[in-house]
Amino acid sequence: KIAFDKMKFFSHGALLVIAALVEIKSIWAESTIESAVFPGRNLRRKRRNANTKARVEVQTEKQVADHIAIIDEDQRQLVDLWKLGTEFNNIIEEADHSTQERNDAKIEIVENDHKELESAFVLEEMDAELEFMQEAMGYRMLTLSSISMSIPSTPSPTRSPPTQPPTRSPTQSPTQPPTASPTLSPTNPPTPSPTLGTDPPTTPTDCLDGTTREAYLLGVFSEITDETLLQDDGTPQGKAYDWFVIDDTELDVCTYPTLLQRYALVVLYYATGGNAWTDKTDWLSAKNECEWFGIECEEGGTIVEEIVLGNNNLDGTLPEEIAVFEGLHSLQLFGNLLSSTIPQGIGQLSNLKVIDFEENMLTGDIFTPEILGLKTLQALRLSFNEFVDEIPPGISSLTDLQELWIAENTNILENGSVQGITGTIPSEIGILKNLTSLLFYSNQLDGAIPSELGLVTDLTFLRLESNFLTGNIPGEIYALTQLRQLRLDTNAFSGTISDSIGDLDVLEDLRLSLNFLTGTIPQTISNLVSLENLLLDSNEMNGNFPNAFADFTTLDFFDISENNFDGPIPDTLFDIPSIRIVYMSNNSFTGEIPANFASPPLLRDLFLNGNKLSGQVPEITEVELSLLSELLLQENDFTGAMPDSICALRDSTRGVLEDLWTDCGGDQPEVQCDFPDCCNRCFPE
Repeated sequence: KIAFDKMKFFSHGALLVIAALVEIKSIWAESTIESAVFPGRNLRRKRRNANTKARVEVQTEKQVADHIAIIDEDQRQLVDLWKLGTEFNNIIEEADHSTQERNDAKIEIVENDHKELESAFVLEEMDAELEFMQEAMGYRMLTLSSISMSIPSTPSPTRSPPTQPPTRSPTQSPTQPPTASPTLSPTNPPTPSPTLGTDPPTTPTDCLDGTTREAYLLGVFSEITDETLLQDDGTPQGKAYDWFVIDDTELDVCTYPTLLQRYALVVLYYATGGNAWTDKTDWLSAKNECEWFGIECEEGGTIVEEIVLGNNNLDGTLPEEIAVFEGLHSLQLFGNLLSSTIPQGIGQLSNLKVIDFEENMLTGDIFTPEILGLKTLQALRLSFNEFVDEIPPGISSLTDLQELWIAENTNILENGSVQGITGTIPSEIGILKNLTSLLFYSNQLDGAIPSELGLVTDLTFLRLESNFLTGNIPGEIYALTQLRQLRLDTNAFSGTISDSIGDLDVLEDLRLSLNFLTGTIPQTISNLVSLENLLLDSNEMNGNFPNAFADFTTLDFFDISENNFDGPIPDTLFDIPSIRIVYMSNNSFTGEIPANFASPPLLRDLFLNGNKLSGQVPEITEVELSLLSELLLQENDFTGAMPDSICALRDSTRGVLEDLWTDCGGDQPEVQCDFPDCCNRCFPE
C-alpha cells in the first residue's frame, strides 16, 4: 500500500513507460515479479488482434519521442519504484491464493488486502498502451534495453500451482437352503483393486482446496470402483457415492482414516438390499462403521476384522469392493439370498480365515485362483448353494484349512439336468493335514476315496454321503481314530467292513446305508461304545449280528434293515437305556422276541417285520413302552394272541401307540388281534 501511494503522484504517461519497462525487464531477466502485478499478461498477448496492429501503424514518431523523453526524465524515480514494486510483489505473494483470468481486459486485483489498487489503475487502458509501446518502440529496443539493464534484479520466489480437482473420467453349519429368488444387481462389475489397502490416499487437511467434496470423493472411490458405476445412481456403488455426498456430510473426508472401508460397507449394504435386512442397526448412521450391526473391528482399533450378517435377509450380489477389507478375518453371510459368483476381490483378503456363504444361491466356480490363493484360510463353508465345479489338485495350497464344507451344491437346468460338484476327490486332499471336518455330501462326486485321506489324522467329521462314490472303503480310513462322524451312506461302495472298525472308538455317528457292502459285521464293533447312530441298512451283509451292546449307553438310532442277517436278535441292544429307534426289518432273524424288548424307557419305533421270528409277543408291564409309537410285527411266524398289555398302549390314557401291525388278517390269522381297536392293520390284506 505504501508503494502504490507514492506511485499515484506520477503522471499517466510515466506509469505507462514504467509498465513497459517492467515487461521488458521480465523478458530479459526472466523475473516472475510481473506475474504478481500483471497476472493476466500471457492471456493478453494471446488476445492481440489486427486492431492492435492498426493502432501501432498510426502512431507518430513524435509520440515515441515523447515517451522516450518521459523515460529520461523519470529514470531516477524508476529505480526507487522498482524497489517498491519488488516489495509490493512480496506482499502480493503472501496474500495471493488464486489468480483469475482477465475478463473483458480487466484484472481483478486481490480484493481483501488491496482494494485501493482498483482505483489507482485503469487496467484496460494500461493494457492498450503497453501493447502500443511494445510494437512502436521496437526500433528503440537496444536503447531501452540498456536503460533497463541498469535496474537491480531481484528474483521473486516461486509458488506451487494450486491442487487440481479430480477428473470425472472413468478409471476403470448348513440348515435348509433358502427358497426365495434374489434380485440381481447391475451386471457391469466394478474394477477390482488388487493392491489397495483400507485407508484412502494420504491427503492434506485442506484436501478440498481447489475442488469440491463431491469431486474429491469421486477421485478417492474411483481407485477401487469404475467411475461409470459411481456416477450411475442406479448401482450400489452410485447409491453409496450419493450417500457420502448428500447424507454423510458430518464426515471429515480429508482426515477420516478408513474412508474406503466405510465406502465398501455402504456398497455392500446397497448391493444386498440393506433396507430390507432383518437387522440393520446403526448402518448408514454417522457412527463409526465399527459400531454398525454385524461389524467387529480390531480391539481398540478401526480396521474391520469380522463381518457377520448371517440369516439377515441379504438379497443380491457380493460387490467387488470387499477387496478393501484387507484386515478381515471372518466373512460370514450364511442363510441369506445372495446370488451370482464369488467376487474376484475376495482374493485380496490375505488375512481371511473364515468364509461362510452357506445357504445362499451363489453360482459359478468355488475353487477359483482367488480362493486357492488365500493361504491363511481355515474354514471354507459353501454348502447349500448352486456352485458348479470340480475339486482341483490345487486344493493342496490351502494347508491351513480346517473346515472344508461344499455339501449339496446342485443347479437344476431348464432341461431337467442337474449340475453341481462333480469329478473325483483328488489324492492331494491328503496334504491338508489340519483338516478336522470334510463335508462333501449330496453332490455328484464319483470314483474311489483316495487312500491319502487316511493321512489327515485330525479329521473328526467325514461326510461323503449321497454321491456316486465306488470301490471298497479304504483301510486307511480306519486310521482316522479321531473320527466322531463317518457317513458314507447312499453311494455305491462294495466290499466288507474291516475288523479295524473297532479302532474308531470315539465314533458317535456311523452310517454306511444304501451301498453294496457284503460280509459280516466284525465283533470289534463292540468297541464303538460312544455311538449314537448306527445305520447299516440297505446293503447285502449277512451272518449273525454280534451281541455287542453290553457297554453301550448312548445309542439312539439303530437301523440294520434290508440286509440278510440271520440268527437271533441281539438282546443286549434292549439293555441300552438311550435307544429310541430300532429298525431290523426285512432280514432273516430267527427265534423269539427278546424278553427284555420293553426295557428301553425311550423306545419309540420297533420294526421287526419281514423276518422269521416265531413264538408269542411278550407281555409288558404297565410302566413299559409308554412312549412307543410304532410296533411292526407282520410277515413273521408269530402265533397266539396279542397281549392285552400291548393293546392297552393304544389307549391314550396309557400310551401313544399309533401303529400296531401284525399277521392278523385272512381266514386263518396267525395272530389273534382285535381290529381296529387293538391292531390297526392286519396282514395278509
